[in-house]
Amino acid sequence: KPFFYFADTVWSAFTSITDEEWRYYLDTRAQQGFNVLQISVLPQWDRSMPDLGYGAFELKEDGTIDHTRPIDAYFDHACAMLEQACKRGFTPCLAPLWCNYIPGTWGSDNTPDRIFPFEAVRPYCAYIAKKFAPYSPIFMAAGDSNFESPETERYTLEALNTLKTEAPQCLTTLHIAGGFSFIPDSLLHNPNLDFYMYQSCHQYETQSLAYTLAQDFLEKPVKRPLLNSELCYESHGFGGAYGRFGAFEVRRAMWQSVLSGAKAGVTYGCHGIWSWHTYDKTFCNCVYSSLPFPWYNSIKLPGSYEGGFLKWIYETYRMQDICCAQELVGIDNPEIRVSASPDNDRIFMYVPYPVDVPLCFDPQAYDVYCISLPDKRVIRPGFFTQDTRTVLRQNDLLGDCLTIFTRR
Repeated sequence: KPFFYFADTVWSAFTSITDEEWRYYLDTRAQQGFNVLQISVLPQWDRSMPDLGYGAFELKEDGTIDHTRPIDAYFDHACAMLEQACKRGFTPCLAPLWCNYIPGTWGSDNTPDRIFPFEAVRPYCAYIAKKFAPYSPIFMAAGDSNFESPETERYTLEALNTLKTEAPQCLTTLHIAGGFSFIPDSLLHNPNLDFYMYQSCHQYETQSLAYTLAQDFLEKPVKRPLLNSELCYESHGFGGAYGRFGAFEVRRAMWQSVLSGAKAGVTYGCHGIWSWHTYDKTFCNCVYSSLPFPWYNSIKLPGSYEGGFLKWIYETYRMQDICCAQELVGIDNPEIRVSASPDNDRIFMYVPYPVDVPLCFDPQAYDVYCISLPDKRVIRPGFFTQDTRTVLRQNDLLGDCLTIFTRR
């Protein structure tokens, strides 16, 4: 049945959040409209430290990690957290192997002592598939990798096939590194892969990836549902440059993604939440990401409410059937994104900044409402004629807006 995927990235949940904090987090995110939680099963390499000190695997006599001996207490506690989440209506989306656990990835140099031997991948994935299956999770067979080596492909393929074999009722996907759309043929044509994800990244100058990556995936020979699984994090730095993303950039990435083909959903992220930061912790990646705000101040930043509003509009106007319809506007500006139902009974147009927009259809047959997205005011837009074409007049609210046309 139709399901709009609206997730939060809380990658470090299993290692860093106390039970009391977890209950508060779940209640708050449920109120904000979230329905999916993206979590790294194993410790995240760049989380805020120190964490709660949980270990996922036993150690060998020489002190190195034994990836063949999972610590049941760690995974049992994770199950208890998932049970609490499921009771509140959340679907877990779990990443069993982040890229730093796989050789030959960009992340493997960060934690060389944690790299899995290949022969440990299958038993580990079988273990967690059986352990977590009662909570009906989605499994991410890849975690932030870009398939830069044959080893990456080999490990990911082993994980995907094992997870699907052991938990066939669970959906599977790939969390590809930011800015990439390449998927090896062994995975692209694999019947065990259920839907696509992409991430539009945390660099200020590449925010157009929200819609260009969607277009890339729409052109793939194997069609699957598509969503943006990691857009710019609210309060995250501009990817090594001065400045931080706010609610506008988050909202823009969400609407541009959905109206460009990633209509299965979006994932919000907040810089202080995913790493579970507090003032007394150390964060290792400040040069690229900037220092996080504490999680308890971050959980109600304004951007966290934007996805819930988008989800409400999506469900109210039954947007499951929309397709890209850039041909409905006569302006050469890719930042303005347009989608429509197959018969054009419903047309949705996102405009980041006020501008007159020439239309390539007659709006007189429609009820038209414009929503000022910063403050959610609803206005009736004006029109004028220019060179025989009807033009949607810019609003004077100095903010991004969503215009909805519904045929009478």
